[in-house]
Amino acid sequence: MDIVQIKRLQKTSAIFGILGPVINIIVFTILGLVYPGYNPISQFISELASNEAPTNIYMNIFGFVIFGLYLIFFGVGLYLGVEKHFLTKISMILFVISGICILSLPMFPCDSGCGNLTFTGIGHNILIKLPSITMPAAIILSLYPLWRDYNWKKYWWFFFVLIGIYIIIYSPISILIDISLVNGLIQRLGLSVPITWILIMSIRLYRITD
Repeated sequence: MDIVQIKRLQKTSAIFGILGPVINIIVFTILGLVYPGYNPISQFISELASNEAPTNIYMNIFGFVIFGLYLIFFGVGLYLGVEKHFLTKISMILFVISGICILSLPMFPCDSGCGNLTFTGIGHNILIKLPSITMPAAIILSLYPLWRDYNWKKYWWFFFVLIGIYIIIYSPISILIDISLVNGLIQRLGLSVPITWILIMSIRLYRITD
């Protein structure tokens, strides 16, 4: 693969990383509004894709599939756009794993209310919780290569460390705590940080390809 093809793939990956989060936020919001009785504060995002939900097809396609694809593309773009280092490669692999998990969610919908006692529900639990570990890990592991890379400048490192600290503190909460009244809020707050990080990174990845 020559330099032109690498730059083209990097730019494509950055576009996915920019558009993907925006589309996800719009989709999550709209589907939550059109689902009668749905409460985003207390209900999980996955309930929009449960078999009983009137929004399940749209959530699976425009929510999970797009989410999974842009995580995979972003992982590749991160590897291409940051100094080559073994930590960069591990970060890419973790983002790809996260994307594959999300892409698999339509085959394992959560049970009604996301109690997840059936085979598919248990599978959903595993697939949805694994990225809450792999994505924060990928972000944290990428900090050192970003700091070393001239294109990213050292002042970015401090910003990324702050996000990394937040994720280290928050990720266990999002995995372990189950407070039914605010489950949806906790999940959305936890998801907002890596999604915002991916969006900011993708904008920068796009700019350095010019």
